[in-house]
Formats: sequence, C-alpha cells, structure tokens
Amino acid sequence: MGYSLSESQLLEIVSKIKALADKQKKVFKEDVVAIANDVTRQLSNAVQRIKLEEVKIITGNKTKPFAEVKVFVDGIEKSAKSEGVGPVDAVSKAINSIFPSNLKLKEYNLKAITGGTDALADVIVRIEDNNGKVFTAEAIDEDILMASALALVKGYNIALTEKGAGQKMTPETSNLNGKKK
Repeated sequence: MGYSLSESQLLEIVSKIKALADKQKKVFKEDVVAIANDVTRQLSNAVQRIKLEEVKIITGNKTKPFAEVKVFVDGIEKSAKSEGVGPVDAVSKAINSIFPSNLKLKEYNLKAITGGTDALADVIVRIEDNNGKVFTAEAIDEDILMASALALVKGYNIALTEKGAGQKMTPETSNLNGKKK
C-alpha cells in the first residue's frame, strides 16, 4: 500500500484493526486503509494543543439532543454543554463554543468506509478563520459522534497551531474559563 511506518504507528494500526475485528467480526481492505491513513495523518504531540477528554450525549425521539464535552487546551481543562438539532450538531456546538469566535465550522462531511451499521465513520471538517483561511481535518472512528468530535478537535488544533504557533489560549482568547490539569 506504499506506507512508510514507524514501529509505534504499525503497532497502533494493528491494535486498531484487532479492536475493530473484535467488534465487527469482519475487517475489509477499506477499513485497513482508512485506519492506516488515520494513524499516519495524526498530529504530533507538539501540535496537539487540544486533547479531547470526554464526550457525553443524550438524545432520543422525544428528547432534544444534548452534548457535554471536556477538553484540555494547553493543559487547561475546559468544558461546554450545548443542545442541537441532532446529536452531531449538539457535539459540534459544544466544541465550537470552547474556541475563539474567529474560528467557525465551515463544512462537515460524513461517509461510511464500508457498508453496514458497524462501518467506520469518516468525518472531514473544514474550519475557517475570519480572514477566510480554511483548515481541513479528518478523523475515523466506529462511532459517528466520536469521529465528529475528533475531527473538530483536530481541525482546531491545526488552525490554532498555524495561526499562532506559540500563542496560548487564555480566558481572553477562548470563550470559556477552565481549570489547570
């Protein structure tokens, strides 16, 4: 497939494939390629200023979708809650509310890697700053909501790293105050 992998990347790919096989019994070539692409496109620890800690979602046919997220930004815990028209919208709004208002979700795309209800979800987001610069991120997970949250966090990591390489997110530049981890 043409990948040049470090030992840690190879171990992570194998681990994710095994975990997927344990859950869905059959792993397709498309799944393996998607997992390998996801692992090789991960951001370095130096670029990962934002780490997704927890996502909680409540939804139902008689319940307004609600999400609560917790992230660490430059080591400071931040959390947010939001409602949405659906669970993905609620997660997106909660995550978006944590970050500077000059960054907005411009585009959201979801596709299943293979068919079936147990297919991997591939989410691509585009985040735009107030100057029109667009930052693209992609994440893959067995859960649509987690793939969405991971893609959003990855997109904000890319945007914040490219915009202000050494700039810390402070209570003045973010929408919420937080506590140090």
